[in-house]
Amino acid sequence: MTAVILWHVALATRAPATALGALRPVAYLGWAGVDLFFALSGFLITTLLLREEAKSARETGVPRFSLRRFYVRRALRILPVFYVVFALLTWGLRGVAMFRSVHPERVAGEALPFGLLPYATFWSNYLHAWAPSHQHHAVTPGGAYMVFWSLCVEEHFYLLWPPALTLLRTRRARVIACLALCLALPALRFVVVHRGLDTLRSVHMISHYRFDALLWGALAALLLDVEFLRDRPRRLLLAVSSLGALAFYATGALSVVPVGTAAGFAWGLGLLGLACALVVLEVARRGDTAVVRALELAPLRWVGRLSYAMYLVHVPMIDVARAVYLVEPRARGAAEVLGVFVLALALTLAVAQALHVAVERPFLRLKDRFAG
Repeated sequence: MTAVILWHVALATRAPATALGALRPVAYLGWAGVDLFFALSGFLITTLLLREEAKSARETGVPRFSLRRFYVRRALRILPVFYVVFALLTWGLRGVAMFRSVHPERVAGEALPFGLLPYATFWSNYLHAWAPSHQHHAVTPGGAYMVFWSLCVEEHFYLLWPPALTLLRTRRARVIACLALCLALPALRFVVVHRGLDTLRSVHMISHYRFDALLWGALAALLLDVEFLRDRPRRLLLAVSSLGALAFYATGALSVVPVGTAAGFAWGLGLLGLACALVVLEVARRGDTAVVRALELAPLRWVGRLSYAMYLVHVPMIDVARAVYLVEPRARGAAEVLGVFVLALALTLAVAQALHVAVERPFLRLKDRFAG
């Protein structure tokens, strides 16, 4: 989450890339934090469903999970705080000059008859990619809404993956399906861009092009207890996929700003998704390492607990940090980016904690009733 905030701060401050110095490769790769979140999400969701299946098998002899309980739990986790933030953006912050990323009035009946409906119902990623008025940022409600594209990808995955698991009854079938899609989707991305059937912007944010990032995580969950995936080959694969993704990034092929190439967005994103999933698998299988113990420290667990609310509010908090920290005209460089980043991170944590206490926590208690 912090990497994503740093990335958006670098964009919001409009600091020249050449002025960032050693901070540039870190800041300009921050968007990859979303891919790590995709892999983690695919891993966690699949793990929870497999655990419910195993529990059912022990108790009834039939391995199954409840789709109804799954969707109720997901709704209680995701929707309450999302709609509170959506309401604050749409009505609470509207017209406040400080919040440069909040402009709901631009699309309220102006751009398309849908207005803000795509943002409220999790299909704005398709609107951004395919609607002519949105493709070139001609008419958008602002960056605070546009980051919802990754939530759309996740929601669409939640709608499709659990029913797919109910149809694919064996682990072998599930692994084959995951692996086939993870290999096919990069090829699809390359073909549609190379032949001009779709754009790099589309393949970066449209759900059916990005599902491999989550499916690599799901595959890691399916193979979590498989003995043949031993430490040495797993870590070798992690090194190869990481170096491959970094090679695409170093050559500019895997880049969002400036935009990369068809090969980078096809094979580079695929390697990045695989590397992120292997990192998640490494942490899950090696619970006694110093890295895992560090992740269990209270401050990091606290940030992890707040990560969803942080993602929802971090862009308007960057607006506040810019207004406070950059009140005097000054050149934009690494120091200014770090200053805005630190202030924006602090504000994001504070607001996310308030949302967690006031909104998330009560609904999470209700969600726990469906855990069984």
